[in-house]
Amino acid sequence: LAQLVTNQDTVDIMIICAHPGDEYLFLGGVLPLYVGERGYSCVVVYLSSENEAQRNAARNSLARFGKNVEVEFGEFSAVYTSSKDEILLYWDERVVTTYLVSLIREYKPTVVISHDILGEYGNGAHCLAADCTLLAVKYSSSETRYNDSLADYGPWQVQRLFLHRY
Repeated sequence: LAQLVTNQDTVDIMIICAHPGDEYLFLGGVLPLYVGERGYSCVVVYLSSENEAQRNAARNSLARFGKNVEVEFGEFSAVYTSSKDEILLYWDERVVTTYLVSLIREYKPTVVISHDILGEYGNGAHCLAADCTLLAVKYSSSETRYNDSLADYGPWQVQRLFLHRY
């Protein structure tokens, strides 16, 4: 991450989490070090959130970083599942991937960071978040896939992808 270059048309880092709080619990050093100390820009994407109170708490926790951090909230169910197969009963992998491709193309991050592919401790939403992040990073640069966001934002090639290792 040391070689990031800040550009007003892009963000340096995109953190993709299943739930509010995951950005601190599993990726705790990213925001304080790279955004707080080094001044990089970041967008934190929460795929699910319980309610407006939880969204406000997430916004308040990110407010300490000022305008260097933006936040996006997905509308996916906040249900707990203990496997990827189980979360697929609530989340559609294609819909989540489409949502993430659109956000990557819109924000144009240099680096994307997300969950452990095994879901940290096995949480199904974390597993699917990691899988969909991998797909979204792969397809966001395509000029033939996800045509709605392609028309809106054009393709975008992420330079680096990091997945947490639980």
